[in-house]
Amino acid sequence: MNNSKLTPQSHNQPRQPSLHSPKIELLPRIEHQFFSRMPDINSVESDLMKLLNEFSDTRLKKYGTNEIHEKLFKKMDSIRDKQERIAKNHFEQDERLSESKIEGEDQKAQSMRDLEELTRQLEELNNSIHELHEFHFN
Repeated sequence: MNNSKLTPQSHNQPRQPSLHSPKIELLPRIEHQFFSRMPDINSVESDLMKLLNEFSDTRLKKYGTNEIHEKLFKKMDSIRDKQERIAKNHFEQDERLSESKIEGEDQKAQSMRDLEELTRQLEELNNSIHELHEFHFN
């Protein structure tokens, strides 16, 4: 028996395909790193604030009157609210399903209903974004 197959491979080395698989070289696994150093977070926050100020000061001036700005911001707020509701709904559905006593086919059916509802909400969000895009360029 070949002992080399029993030793774990390093995360940084490409994994070798088995003798029975096609000759495909697998890339090393990429580890996710959280962005949690305070100086980095402060830097990102500062950059985002600068971007927001630039957007408010220059980009929006070309839209015209304050009435147009108001409509644009209302549409953008509405889109943000829809995004937040969808995210909240998604997590609530997942929590309800994991806490429920439903199993088997009933659980699968409930998951499909939840997925259909999320899909409907995402389609609504997509339509709102397209309307915003049309409002912006017309």
